[in-house]
Amino acid sequence: MEAHSEVLSKVFTWGSNIYGALGILNNDELNEDDDGDMCAYLPQCVPELMHQDVVQLATTEHRNLAVTRSGNVWAWGHAPCGVLGLGRDHQRQQRRLSIQVPHDDEDEDAVMSYFFQATPIIVEGLQGHAIAQVACGHRHSLALTKGHGCVLAWGSARHGVLGHGDLTGLPHEDQDDSAVFQPTPSIVPGTDKYEVLQVACGYSHNLVVTRTGDVLAWGSAKYGVLGLVDRAGLPSWGSSHGCDAYQPKPTVVRFVMERSTKTPCAVVAAETASLCAGGAAADSTIRQVACGDYHNLAMTHTGAVWSWGRVHCGVLGLPLNQQDGLVHELLPGQTTLTDDQLYRPTPTLVPALQPHIIAQVSCGSCHNLAVTSHGDVYAWGRAYCGVLGSEDRAGLSSDEKTASTDWTAHRSQYQPNPTLLAGLHGHHVVQASCGEYHNLAVTQNGTVLAWGSASYGMLGVGEVSGLPHEGIDESDVYQPNPVIVPGLSCVKSAVVSVASGTSHSVAVLLPRYIAPETSFEEDIAQGMMHDPTFADVEFVVSDADEGGAPVSVMAHKAMLCARSEYFRRQLTGSLREAGAGSASVRIEVVDIPSWAFQIVLHWIYTDKLPVIDHSTAPAKLIAVLRASDKLQLLKLKALVQIQLAEHLCASNAAEVWHCAHNANAQELEASAFMYILTHFGVLRSNPAFQEVCMANPELASMLLTNMTSPEETLLQKRKKLA
Repeated sequence: MEAHSEVLSKVFTWGSNIYGALGILNNDELNEDDDGDMCAYLPQCVPELMHQDVVQLATTEHRNLAVTRSGNVWAWGHAPCGVLGLGRDHQRQQRRLSIQVPHDDEDEDAVMSYFFQATPIIVEGLQGHAIAQVACGHRHSLALTKGHGCVLAWGSARHGVLGHGDLTGLPHEDQDDSAVFQPTPSIVPGTDKYEVLQVACGYSHNLVVTRTGDVLAWGSAKYGVLGLVDRAGLPSWGSSHGCDAYQPKPTVVRFVMERSTKTPCAVVAAETASLCAGGAAADSTIRQVACGDYHNLAMTHTGAVWSWGRVHCGVLGLPLNQQDGLVHELLPGQTTLTDDQLYRPTPTLVPALQPHIIAQVSCGSCHNLAVTSHGDVYAWGRAYCGVLGSEDRAGLSSDEKTASTDWTAHRSQYQPNPTLLAGLHGHHVVQASCGEYHNLAVTQNGTVLAWGSASYGMLGVGEVSGLPHEGIDESDVYQPNPVIVPGLSCVKSAVVSVASGTSHSVAVLLPRYIAPETSFEEDIAQGMMHDPTFADVEFVVSDADEGGAPVSVMAHKAMLCARSEYFRRQLTGSLREAGAGSASVRIEVVDIPSWAFQIVLHWIYTDKLPVIDHSTAPAKLIAVLRASDKLQLLKLKALVQIQLAEHLCASNAAEVWHCAHNANAQELEASAFMYILTHFGVLRSNPAFQEVCMANPELASMLLTNMTSPEETLLQKRKKLA
């Protein structure tokens, strides 16, 4: 058991332990802050999860869900409205916390009681399902099964967040008939028709992504978060006002690719008409979604980002002068409209992120983070408590309503445009997580960085002093620059995932794989490819195009014939010509650089590509793609397509498309074309891109068709085929 446990993950938590959010029952490991709340200023290991092999986490206001490799789900923390999925009558290890309001309040409901689960416990209602992912909303939760991708929901039933409108027989909290809830997980009707790949929860709405790249939404329709322009006919939750409208059934969100023919640009091919500069089409095949309280982000397969929902504090990342399509949300009993009630119900591309390939997005209540494929992070939204990663707020926009008093002025400033978070540049971030007032980021080497509010120890850096504070409250201190969270990454372990709550943080650590001094792959590559002693095939690779003399590369007939039908046929013919008694064969290779041919042989011998320097990878992979097509190595060709798609950028997209088109690499050709469409505003002035378009009228014609034609686009055709 000891040996086995070494390969399992560990879960660490830190910050406020209110409602048992940290999952630690022993208060000796915690500290008491100035307000009497128990906190962990440094990361603490959660004992109950030591041997469960957790692989994914979700957290929100003082509660958590954890998914294990075997597909079980563990829950702990605040437990109102059955949100932990433990059942209505569950009492084991569940404690009761009372909050006393001032004695002069004679309201008989002055004392509020909340259940919470102090330590992680398995969600028995999910044990019949193998769960792949979980998500937490304000008072509800979602789980996604492995395989077919079925969605289950539990917790509060308000605003149809459970995916149905049938409240018959459901219990309710205390004496509040409107606080109806589902205490155990149940399947969301309608999602079984789709193969769902990801789930996300907002305050009281949900989004899921299907395998075909569509997005389904349901729950509260407030602030346009469901992508519905017209809410007529939707049911209302206890009110006739529009902001209480909700959609209980999962409904497809429409991503409309804008087109315009108003602004002509330079002709990129003599045989085609002018392409259009304004409103370039963009990929709407979604790969990931993220939900804030009242806004959403969606990331496409090509790395573009769409946003919609409440406009407040610049959370949509759109220019302030982009007023078209905005709608006001009229609150119950309100007759005067204010700017903080503006929302955009139609998903819109975030223009400031167009030059970048985004790999992951995360939403907080009023701010967002986007991680690029190169490991940089962009932030935008409300600048409160340094969540945007900078103490300098000069030039930021300000919300007039919240700027009117000393107590709220510091909450009014915001950054509407996604801006590079300089404090993380060079760290190569692979995941970012937004809390309400703080953020976490995981780097490529498994290090965690934190910034934002330092209250309750939620940054995990120990007790702090000398930090700036927000407004006139000196206890509201924050860390504007990302700092490393100590005690997590080390020689033997690395963080693989983090989650940020309202006032606490959670991280999953996995043991690092420590490679042996030599590997099987290295032994094969060094002992066979570079040792001519037992080789029986000599390739003479002409490097004429590279300006060098022919290079001799040794190989083995048995390996070549076992791995490649092309080489089997070639060697069979060569041996027949050389005669049965010939022990070795000499074959001339043309039109393939020697270094590219050696990469091909490395794959033939090891079934892997060698490590290629990031700066030269695109050019080398393009050459290997051409070689794999010439040598009819279909598996290698598929592998190179995947890797090249990950290296797409403005400087190589046109060349990658050209190579993929000529090599009949259809998946890569489609990915490169979608990238060109998404980033056309940047590419159109690139000389290399113009040269490729002039040499390839077909590309120019396809761009023209997809940008100006109201008919079915290539992207829509691809989605139908999928």
